[in-house]
Amino acid sequence: MVASLLLADGSTWGIVAGDERAVGICSRLAEVMQLRSQDTPVYRLLVLRDGNGACANPTHADRRRQVPVPWTFLPPKEGNTFTLICSPAGDNDMLANHLMQLSLVIAQQVQTRGGFLLHGALAANGGGGVILAGPGGVGKTTASCRLRSPWRSLSDDATLVVRDENGTYWAHPWPTWSNFMLDGKGGTWDVEHAVPLKAIFFLVQAQHDRIEPIGAGHSVPLLVELAEQASWSMAHGQGGDVARALRLQRFENICSLARSMSCYHLHLRLDGAFWEEIERVLAGEEMGVS
Repeated sequence: MVASLLLADGSTWGIVAGDERAVGICSRLAEVMQLRSQDTPVYRLLVLRDGNGACANPTHADRRRQVPVPWTFLPPKEGNTFTLICSPAGDNDMLANHLMQLSLVIAQQVQTRGGFLLHGALAANGGGGVILAGPGGVGKTTASCRLRSPWRSLSDDATLVVRDENGTYWAHPWPTWSNFMLDGKGGTWDVEHAVPLKAIFFLVQAQHDRIEPIGAGHSVPLLVELAEQASWSMAHGQGGDVARALRLQRFENICSLARSMSCYHLHLRLDGAFWEEIERVLAGEEMGVS
């Protein structure tokens, strides 16, 4: 099967099952991400369950790596085909790990185009969106559930940030893979539904709702930490040099975003209408009021 993903940076992905036993993994990824078919993708993500099948698809750099534990990522030697060999999924937790790693292959390539994956919820209002960022337990899911119309929660834990050829940043909702582990509720996300990114808000639990602007010098280390949390297994099995290069690339991308993106601390209480504070800040930015 072939499922496609179109990103707002102009790139397209075709997710292809390279052997019969990989069909279930690709089908599940397409269901979770609400993917459709695409005839001419720019990038190809080849999924295999049988490492020996890699020889029938000689598109990667090292054909000798045929035993995945629990997966083996093979970057392209030439062209735009990326290969992931997945070990048999004995339970739902292992399947969820395979799906997460497949999504990280896409996120890794997004980094080469100026984007990155971030640990943050995505909320949309009208034609734009904001990221409610923060580590686990800070209240991203709770805040997402409390949003009132016309606000919509597009994701409650992760967001893929991409940059188009004009330098505009867009945000794609990204699955919460932990929802599929330990007999979790699962879910689906319309990952192709990107919105222009207007601002990033770092959540802080407080007694009163208020918003505090922060500069790039403060926002960059926060973004680096949250991007690292979202991408911690991206370089799995690729070696220390690759891991360091990915971290440096991610840092440079974050610095570029921080120079043009408004960032704030959002202090919010459990029962407040924090989205109204966000609306006031965004309205002030449109009027040129800091």
